[in-house]
Amino acid sequence: MNGPLTIPPERLMESVDAVCLVFAEENGNALKAMPSSMLGQPDQPEALLDFTRFEIEEAERFLIRCGLIRKIPDDRPSAH
Repeated sequence: MNGPLTIPPERLMESVDAVCLVFAEENGNALKAMPSSMLGQPDQPEALLDFTRFEIEEAERFLIRCGLIRKIPDDRPSAH
């Protein structure tokens, strides 16, 4: 059962794949910000185009809980 702030498991895995692709495309270079903070920016990775901010943030939280990535502090100015 999906609540108001959940996404289907299949969609979560698709967004996890997109976030992993962003990390992989860096070829070992350190990301300066989490992929979700790149949304709407000129350097937004193409892999994230088909996802909402919520979906990408959920994917990041999932990967952090799994111990596969660590949160990157965001130094960027807010887009708001």
